[in-house]
Amino acid sequence: MSNPTDKIKKYFAMQKEAFAKHKEAEAVLSGGPASYYFDKVAEYSEALFERFAPFEIGDKVKIYKEIDIDNASGWNSCRHFLIVDAIGEVMDVDYRGGKFTADVMFDDESWINSHTKKVTPVEGKDRHTFCLSERFVKKVLTRKTWKGKINKLQRDLDSIRNELGEENQDE
Repeated sequence: MSNPTDKIKKYFAMQKEAFAKHKEAEAVLSGGPASYYFDKVAEYSEALFERFAPFEIGDKVKIYKEIDIDNASGWNSCRHFLIVDAIGEVMDVDYRGGKFTADVMFDDESWINSHTKKVTPVEGKDRHTFCLSERFVKKVLTRKTWKGKINKLQRDLDSIRNELGEENQDE
């Protein structure tokens, strides 16, 4: 079927079938507007992630089980920091293959120069995310908790700076 006309005819025949299937699917949901059912599915999805996901975006997690990274893996050059107790921040959460997964950006990501063997940290926006199942990572701090601790430390530091500034003015 290399003839363009035949391809176009087949395409439109398939589109006609798709339209018929769409109408059939709409009939299944004829008890109310489609928006009602879309809203229900959105609520189910939201409940799944909010009530049952073991972590959420912004949480700190750690690897608690060794990840088997073989030499052919794209992660092979990362095996030096993808180790048990490595800490990272959850950037996204998903559900695949019956398990929750987290896209994690690790705090200590680095790369090793193959010639000099020098370890160089990867900073900020250049860091990667690694998709790990709940079998490998566990929450250690919620986003709210660790952000709260950082804010408290910042307030304490500001207070100390203010005290030091006042003492220096007295001298």
